[in-house]
Amino acid sequence: MEPSHRQARAVLTGHEGWVNAVTFAPDGQTLATASEDGTVRLWDPINGLEKAILVDSHGWVSAVAFAPDGRLLAVGGGDGTVQLCDPTTGADHMVLTGHAQPVRAVAFAVDQRLLATASDDGTIRIWELSTGTLVTALTLTAPIKACVWSGDLLCCGTKQSMVLLRFHL
Repeated sequence: MEPSHRQARAVLTGHEGWVNAVTFAPDGQTLATASEDGTVRLWDPINGLEKAILVDSHGWVSAVAFAPDGRLLAVGGGDGTVQLCDPTTGADHMVLTGHAQPVRAVAFAVDQRLLATASDDGTIRIWELSTGTLVTALTLTAPIKACVWSGDLLCCGTKQSMVLLRFHL
């Protein structure tokens, strides 16, 4: 079988620091990138053009995720906060605080009621999105670098291990 010879569709430039996270909107029409330069940039993945720059006023950005319906964007910051904003206008919806170190991962539950945030401080925080209330905080023994939902299961990645948690949604 011959190897596939793929070429880059586009090279997206504009960030002035490392790109720490990327995610597609659920409809595939927007790509969000988060950078150490303190910005989240929104891109058209078809033509590679920049749609918008959302500035995180709290320092570098380490995580980004779209809500399943695409109407909210969660942005995890180097200062331990998570901003929820409207991806079309950039307007802040709310700011979640509580992590003592950078937030490395954010993940919306499929039903969009909950948001998981994971941090270098070794905690996973679960937030009720309608109110911004902290539902629970779980402490692990190492920084948490990744998290993802599947139904009522949340999987979080730490050094050399994964933690599976079940939430009754």
